[in-house]
Order: sequence, then structure tokens, then C-alpha cells
Amino acid sequence: MSFRRFALVGFLAAGLAACAEGEQPLPEGLEIVKADVQDVSPSLAELAKAPITEGADERAREANPPRRLTHSGMRGLGAPQTDPVVQAAVGTALIPTTLANFEGMGTGLPGFTVQSAPPDTVGDIGTNHYVQVVNSSMTVFNRSGGVVLGPVQTRSLWSGFSGACATTNDGDGTVRFDRHANRWIIAQFSVNGGNGPFFQCVAVSTSADPTGTYNRYQFSYNAFNDYPKMGLWDNAYYFSFNMFPNNTFGGSKVCAMDRAKMIAGAAATMQCFDTNSNFGGLLPSDSDGPTLPAAGTPNYVVAFGTNELQFWKMKADFATPANASFVGPTLIPVAAFNPLCNGGTCVRQPGTAQQLDALSDRLMNRLVYRKFSTHESLIVSHAVTAGTGGGVRWYELRSPGTTPTVFQQGTYAPDSAYRFMSSIAMDAAGNIALGYAISSTSISPGVRYTGRLVTDPLGTMGQGEGTIVAGAGAQTGGLSRFGDYSSLNIDPVDDCTFWFTQEYIGATGSFNWRTRVGSFKFPSCGAAPGDDFTLSTTPSAGTVTAGSSTTFTINTSVLSGAAQSINLSVTGLPAGVTASFAPATVTAGGSSTLTVTAAASAAATTAQLTVTGTGTAATHSANIALTVANGNQAPTVTLTAPTNGSTVSGTITVSANAADADGTVASVRFDLPDGTTFTDTTAPYSTTFNTALVADGAGVVFRATATDNSGATSAPSQASVTVQNGGGGTCINGTFNATGLPLSIPDNNATGITSNLPVTGNGTVASLALSLNITHTYRGDLVVTLVSPGGTQFVVSNRAGGSADNLILVNSPITAFAGQVAAGTWQLKVQDRASIDVGTLNSWSLTIVGNCTPTTNWSASATPNLPTVDNGQVCSTVNVAGTGNAADVKLDLSGRHDYRSILRGTLAHNGVTATAFPTGTFPSGAGTFSFASRAVAGFTGSATGAWTLCLVDTDAFGDTGTLSSWSVHN
Repeated sequence: MSFRRFALVGFLAAGLAACAEGEQPLPEGLEIVKADVQDVSPSLAELAKAPITEGADERAREANPPRRLTHSGMRGLGAPQTDPVVQAAVGTALIPTTLANFEGMGTGLPGFTVQSAPPDTVGDIGTNHYVQVVNSSMTVFNRSGGVVLGPVQTRSLWSGFSGACATTNDGDGTVRFDRHANRWIIAQFSVNGGNGPFFQCVAVSTSADPTGTYNRYQFSYNAFNDYPKMGLWDNAYYFSFNMFPNNTFGGSKVCAMDRAKMIAGAAATMQCFDTNSNFGGLLPSDSDGPTLPAAGTPNYVVAFGTNELQFWKMKADFATPANASFVGPTLIPVAAFNPLCNGGTCVRQPGTAQQLDALSDRLMNRLVYRKFSTHESLIVSHAVTAGTGGGVRWYELRSPGTTPTVFQQGTYAPDSAYRFMSSIAMDAAGNIALGYAISSTSISPGVRYTGRLVTDPLGTMGQGEGTIVAGAGAQTGGLSRFGDYSSLNIDPVDDCTFWFTQEYIGATGSFNWRTRVGSFKFPSCGAAPGDDFTLSTTPSAGTVTAGSSTTFTINTSVLSGAAQSINLSVTGLPAGVTASFAPATVTAGGSSTLTVTAAASAAATTAQLTVTGTGTAATHSANIALTVANGNQAPTVTLTAPTNGSTVSGTITVSANAADADGTVASVRFDLPDGTTFTDTTAPYSTTFNTALVADGAGVVFRATATDNSGATSAPSQASVTVQNGGGGTCINGTFNATGLPLSIPDNNATGITSNLPVTGNGTVASLALSLNITHTYRGDLVVTLVSPGGTQFVVSNRAGGSADNLILVNSPITAFAGQVAAGTWQLKVQDRASIDVGTLNSWSLTIVGNCTPTTNWSASATPNLPTVDNGQVCSTVNVAGTGNAADVKLDLSGRHDYRSILRGTLAHNGVTATAFPTGTFPSGAGTFSFASRAVAGFTGSATGAWTLCLVDTDAFGDTGTLSSWSVHN
């Protein structure tokens, strides 16, 4: 078979050598989007209790108008082509009858109000429930069809969510059960009546119970993200969209959402690539069966063109985005076909001239992937013209990882009726089932199915045709929209039973559609079971912090036959992470503990671990979504430089690692190619090629201009941004004292004197207070100004007139400073603006409370109520029993003394004595003294053991005082 190739839609950027050494450029066209909003919901059972008023625009209306695709397969349609693979007769074998067969949402389900048309019918089967979503409503059924919850509007799932998903209910819903994580994924878009802004709302359950709690996310798009379709893959939930900027088809978008993060409820991003308007209706591959694709396998994405399938490979890499790729399309020739109704409306019904929309300008949900021990298969279907009616064209592709080939194809059109809105799936034995809607001038729109066994001739559905429900009327009232899609899914319990849901018409009218859910199974699948077992993990997701361990329970049970010995192994461990089983071999029915340990140097990342149980007669695996947290790891972002001679602007949002207690990013450094200039336009920075402290989650607004300084014509290719972490938990809480004092204040001198105070640590200020001791002949002649590291000035004293008066401040709050950058060198400026004055700057200090709550892993405290002695010292000792690093010690202190200025303090530990505070720290006069989280330097090693605080009175004037309490901590 021959292939034609287009240029890559997403290819690695050229000019890699132009990038800064050691940094990797992002692939061209890659878009990385952080979730706008995320949270964890209350249980759906609770959310469903809250009434939601149905608006008039949600009753008896047509959903967002059909947005036709104008891709290459729908352009220039000529004379009808002869379809060479039509199956013109029903298979001779007897198709199995339905097992479950019950009414879904629609006018046939009590309590359901039809809100709009078409219903966009979709559903999936879990271990204990069937969840159905129709356009803007959802219902949870048990496996027999009994209603467990609902019907409720789909937006009920986002009640209380701080995003648009809570207030819109626009539909185009999808639902999928992730059998490998025992989670439900439910999504719908929020498009605000098609006028924007545009979002995708995604909820991932926290358990296998669809009525429980969900991790909720909202992602934004720059155009109408129409017709979303979802595919389950090993590392991501893939979504495809048909994009309509300004209501004009602009191509398809394929996005991968971080599966491990969303299962864990962590901050998640998605990676997206776009096609141009020549390609539309793309479907991401959706993995069925017990075996996910191997780690690193790209997701296979398929659409159709004129007598061809278009094939892409998209690889998302959330740990190293530079490794992401979107390659294709490879064009795979297929048997000639004409899309049914040329993509529009032509499906006939009995007793009316009203025709139905076949929506045949795209592939139908789903593109199913299944991995066997001998091969990989992809199957998909769509509606085509067949004689005077319509049929379902279906394909099986093999070898998608190397050279995708059509293994078999066929058009199921056994008579002149219209078969359309299909969905396809494959069971564990390789048998294929096909579900679809059927209609004709003599057949009311109903739901049927067919299938083939692996032993049937290639390209044929040899197993006859079954009916899930027959129609009983026609859709009228000028309403042509029908279905839009359906869903055929495989049962995760036996991997053999097919579950199909589709629209049908139960009575003539408009906006009175019904849906049905039916299941069936080929007897050859799962027949005569031998010894077999199940394997699962509890929990299915977890976090391990660098330098520590976490555990998971590996559960097994006898599925059939005799219990067998099972050897356990695990793959997918990231660098620096090890694992062990206790025990490593179990007998089916037993359990084992998996201990996962991350080295202190392990990088923050997410990974999917695959636990494999190799038995004497069977092998099974289960997955664990693992998050490795390390607060010292610095996040990174990148930006694409403008082309030569142009200017681009935008916002880079930076964030600290979740384990970083101080909640800051230390700095952002922009590394740009030659000829590119950058300006940070976020006040108060206004820097070029500089660093600036940024609060967690803040946006740095940039403006970059590319100019050609060398005369060359090539444009800069990439600009990199290095984000340095805020210190892995270091807070700036504490009191910082100026050194090198006292200083004489010059008389009548506008320049005055300045005193510098370096402040270490990283963070943003929650509160700031200044302590100050100045002796001066006339206080009113002083101008005292505090200057922040960023240059912001705060006038401390500017009072005109006055007599001799010392200027003394004790923890005087600087209220205007909340939230600004704290790290760096502060400056105090003191000016005398009159003559004959005498003055001295004796001391000044800053007490800073940062916007963080430092993690305390060691501490000890005492309330000694010790009297101080005159011209001597008293001491108090506490013992630290916990473990920690003595290099990071903070002192809290409170008490009272006649003359605070003559006190000094020392702190001793493990033979080292450090100055806790020097003489003169406090102002003169009677009063209380106190410190909160005062940093004391000079200690190393372990914090465990005795700490001794001594207070020293440095004169002999008969002073009295009390040490009320003190504590040391990290």
C-alpha cells in the first residue's frame, strides 16, 4: 500500500542552536494551557439535591446550530462513486439478543424534561453503574437500568464551582469510565450561547462511585471548541475539538489533559496542537481492554478525507514539554465512498417529508484502540451513501505505531434503509460490534446493532442484525437535527459485553426524542474460562515527597478456576524513585504492600506506574498515578520569540511547586536569542533582562521585540524563561536588625545619612513593622524615609516644628507595604532640615511576617518565669526531641524589664553559642520585650538536644525583670 505525506502540522522548531545552551525549545505549534479553575466537589449525590432553575432558552430548542466542517474530504464532491466494499445482505449467523435493555433519558424516562435537540447521546459502563449524558443532562443507572441518581442537569456537577462551568449548561457532553484508575470522567463545554468566552469543563471522580466527589477543572480556548470527543490513554485524557473562530471553521484542535494530575486532584495543564482548515473531525484514540498502550506511545488521531483516512500521532509530555509532538497526517487510501447526504440532511422517515441530519462530514464516536499480545488495532466508523439509502463504513487499522495499514474495511448496507450515527467497539476476543440508528420511509427511527466474529470473512459483519428498540413515529416540526453521536462501550468486568446507547423516536413530534441503553455479548468471548485472577491497587493514585516513602496495597482475587501463584513487578518508576513488594509473590486472593521511595534528589514529576502480576496461567496489570513532590524543584516556562522585526506581547504565569511552603517563585530570568529585546511591563519592575520576585500564580506581562542586528535574514527561534524556586519552604518571617550603628546625623543637611539592612529569604510580605531609636534635639526637624529593595519609599516621620524629643518606634506597622517584594537590601534615610541640631541614629530593625506558614518539624518551648539579675545573667534550657536542621533556627521571646535597652541574649546548642540579640536592641525605658520568629544564625547539624537561652543585664542599677516565655523552632 502506498502513502502520501503532508508536511508536519506540528514540527520541532528550527534553529535549535540559537537557543540558550542546555535549554530545550518547545515544538512549534504546541500550546500549554493551565486550568483556569480547579477544586474538589462535594458528592454528586449532594449536589444533585440543589434545585437548578431551567431557563426558557433550555426548553424545546435546537442546540447550537450545526457547524459544518469544510475539510478536504467535504470539498469538491463530484459524481457519486461506486463503493466496492458494500455488504448488501444481513449476515447469516444469529445475532445475540440483548441482555440489559432499558429506557435512557428522554420523554420515555419519568422525571426527564427534554431540553433541546439533538440529544448528543453518550454513556459508559463501569463496575457497578451505567452513566448516561444527553446534551445537558445526566443520569446514573445501576447495571439493570434502575435509576440511582437523576436525571439532573449536567452543570449540577459544577455547582459551587468558581468558574463559568457552574452557570452554563451548554451540553456536547462526554463520559468515560477509566477502568485502570476506577474513575469517571465527565465533560461538557461552556460556550455562553456560542458567543464566548469558551471553556471545556472536565470532572474526574475520586472513586468508582459516580455519585461521589469529583476533581473539577475548567480549561479555556480562544475560539468555539465545538464537538469535543474524548479518548483515554496511558498518560492523558485526549480531547479533540472542531474550532470555529468567528463561527467559521478554522480546523481541529487536539488536546491532552494531564491524567495523573487530574486523578490526584492536583494542578493540571493541557497540551494542544492545531490543524489548519483542511482537516476536521479528528478523533483521538480511546483505549479499551485491560492493557493500556506502553508508556511513551503517542495517541493515534484519525480523520477522513476524499477516499482516505488521515492519520496523526500526538505525544504529550507533561514532565518535558519539549518532547511533545504532533506528526502527520499520513494519508491512508481506503475504498471509495461518498459521505451520506454529502455531510448534510437526507435521511428519510415514514409519513413525513421532514428529513434527518446524518452529520456524515466526520468520523463517529469512538476511535477504539485495543492492544493484543500479537498486534494493536484501531477501529472506527462513519456514514456513507449506499444505493438509495445509507450505510456504515467501518475500518480496522493495524500497526499504528509503525506503518498504519487497513487490515479490513466494509460498508454495512444490507438494504435500502439509512443506517447512520454509528459507534463501534471490540471485545477481548477481537470480535467487533457495530451500533447505529436506522430510518427509512417505512422504518421509524430506531436503534439496531450487528457484529462480526474474528472467524468471519474479513470486511463483513457476519452475525446478523438485532434491534435494541424499534421506533414508533417520526421527528417533525421542521427539526432535522438527530443524534449527533452515540456510544458503544465494552464492559470492564468481563471485557466481552457491549453496551450501546442511541436516540430513537417513540412518537411523532418534535423535541420529544427518547434514548435507549442495551447490552449484548458474543458467546465465544470469555467461553470456558481457565484459571484466572484479578489485580487492583488501593489507592490508584498517590503522592510521595522526595526523601520519604508511601505505600499502596496490591489486591488480588480468584476470577475463575484455581488460585495461582502470582509474581509482582512494577515498571514506570521515574528517576530517583525505587519500589519494593512485601511479599513479592502472592497466591490469588492475597495482597501485597508496595512501598515507593523517592530519594531526596528526586525531581518533582508525575508518572504512571504499572504493577504487573504474572501468574502461572494468566497475567494482569493495574496502574498507579504517582506524583513526586519536591519543594526545591524550580518550575520552568518558555515563550516563543517574535519573528524578525515584529513585536509580541503576552502573559507568562509562574507558580511555585505545591510543596514549597513559602508560596513564592524567587525570580524569573529571560534568556533571549541575539537581536531580541524584552521588557517586563508589570509594575513595579520595568526591567529589561532582569530578575524579579514573583508571587505564586502571578502573571509576568512581557513585550518582546525582535530586531536584526547582524544583517542576517533569519529570525530568532526561541526565547527561554528560567523560573527559580522560592527556596523550598524558607519563609522570611523574623526580625532583621541594622548593623554598624550608631550613626551621627549631620546638621542641616539635605543629603542626610543612610543605613542599609540586608534581608534574606524569599516571599511576599503579609505585614511589615519598623522599630527605630533616634535621639535628636528637635524631632520635628527630622525627615525619616524607609526605602524597599524595589525602590518604593515610605515616609516614617515628617513632622514640622517640635521641641527636643527622641523618635522611638516599636514595631510600627507599615500598612502600605502589604504584598510587595521583601527580599533584598532595605535602606533607612535620615535627614536633618534645620540648624543647631544634634542627633544620632541608634538602632533600627524590621519585623517581617511573610505570606506563608512555614512547616515546623522541630520545636521546644518553656515558660520559666525567671527573674533577671542585676548586672548578671539567668538562663533557661529546653530539649528538642524531634529531628530537623539546626541551621534554620527561630527564637520567640517575651518578658518585661526596667530598662530593656541594657539587655542582651545568647542562645547555645551543641557547644555553640550565638548572639540572639545584642545590647541596645530594645528602646530605653520600662516595658515589655518580645521577638517572634527571630532568625539566629551560626548553628549546624541536628536540632535534637538541649537549647539554652541566657539573658544578660549589662549594668548595675538595680534593675528587675521577668522572662515570661521563650521557644526555639525551625
